[in-house]
Amino acid sequence: MNLIKKAIEQPITVAVGIILVIIAGIIAITRVPVQMTPEVEDTVIAVTTRWENASPQEVDSEIIDDQEEKLQDCQTCGL
Repeated sequence: MNLIKKAIEQPITVAVGIILVIIAGIIAITRVPVQMTPEVEDTVIAVTTRWENASPQEVDSEIIDDQEEKLQDCQTCGL
């Protein structure tokens, strides 16, 4: 039998079914604990920079400062 035809013939049964589904949904929302969201800790990023035959001062002034600026920009923008 066609489902739509049956629903038109018995509107009270359909209304009761919808009310039962809504009540079950409300009960589920209020009683099911929210355990699906894990506790999130801050992310730690480690960056290794290698530049052969360069002094630590050159690496610091030429590369590290630019990297720190870029990483700070990413931290403030939410990436």
